[in-house]
Amino acid sequence: MADSRLRELERRARSGDPQAEAEQLLARVRSGTLSRERLELAAYLGHPPARVAHGDSIFGAGAEAGIVDLEAWVRGLDHRQAGRWPLAPLRAALAATRAALPASPCCPNHDDISGENFAAGCPSWPMTEAAIADAERCLAGEALTDRLPASAHGMTMHSAGYHLAEALWDFQCGHTRGSPNQTTCAWFEVERCAELAGEQVVRDAIRTELVSWALGGSP
Repeated sequence: MADSRLRELERRARSGDPQAEAEQLLARVRSGTLSRERLELAAYLGHPPARVAHGDSIFGAGAEAGIVDLEAWVRGLDHRQAGRWPLAPLRAALAATRAALPASPCCPNHDDISGENFAAGCPSWPMTEAAIADAERCLAGEALTDRLPASAHGMTMHSAGYHLAEALWDFQCGHTRGSPNQTTCAWFEVERCAELAGEQVVRDAIRTELVSWALGGSP
């Protein structure tokens, strides 16, 4: 693509022209700086220029309209066990846990940290933060040499981060490119976080996190 054409695309994309953004994405695919699989993931997540660039309707009318069951949406990140979107469900669980923390009864900034909610939630708060930190390390390519099941740390199934920690345990057991169990753990984590923070908050957090990863330059 000529430099003048590329600059014009960049100008139009910055102005919010989705067609120009779509053309930019396709140019990146052609140049090898963006894989077709990452473009497909962004389209699946509902990124409008990626949908235009992808150019087909494999996700169905409901997904095109942004109306799809949350569980089906999260489990769909496990893209037919083909390894096309490695660890996308784990990334979704991490995004959901981060989004739910401010709404958790054990959050230090939560409006109500007294009584039963405090007793039930707060003992696991440090472990929720630890699960987030471990997930970030894992997805950055660091080895987790000391990961244990969530229950070993005294977390409960009602804690934000419990199922994220369980997914990390599965990862540490050798399933480093995902597994059905990781996807199920990821869904349980997203489900719990949606109960805490609201489905739209969690859905938006997942979409923002994964689109940024898919269209960025990170491995």
